[in-house]
Amino acid sequence: MNQLWILSLRALTCSTTRSLNETGESPGVHDRHFWLPEYAASQEDAVNRVLQLVEMDEPDPASLGPHDVIVAVKSASISFVDLLMMSGQYQHMVPLPCTPGMEYAGIVTAVGKEVDAKRLKVGDAVYSDIMLTGPRSKGAYQANGGWASFAIAPDYALQR
Repeated sequence: MNQLWILSLRALTCSTTRSLNETGESPGVHDRHFWLPEYAASQEDAVNRVLQLVEMDEPDPASLGPHDVIVAVKSASISFVDLLMMSGQYQHMVPLPCTPGMEYAGIVTAVGKEVDAKRLKVGDAVYSDIMLTGPRSKGAYQANGGWASFAIAPDYALQR
């Protein structure tokens, strides 16, 4: 349980932070995500050795697919299944490298050109469906988990 507590504390550093330099200006946003480059030998090994907290660029809205949505992640769960996946012990193997985090919630910051504005729009608070996006899903969004400042998901995988 101690390892989960450490991971929980480390996860707090994923949130977007802004600081002021000596002139009082914001030097920029420091966006981060946890990166799993390889499977770990155990759940403890995943947290203590393999999982990396690295800087990430905010996704470019111009690069979105027609049904893609950028979510500024505000909270993400740390589940037992996430830990099993990081150690390769879950029946569903995630292609590596990836950003873990099956369940997350946040605010929509950009939408693709074909996203129905009646369903989702910039500023909406949303949560993810673990079967349709992130590590537990299958397909193009599998590597985009919620242990990050931003996640990209298909519009059909997000609920308000």
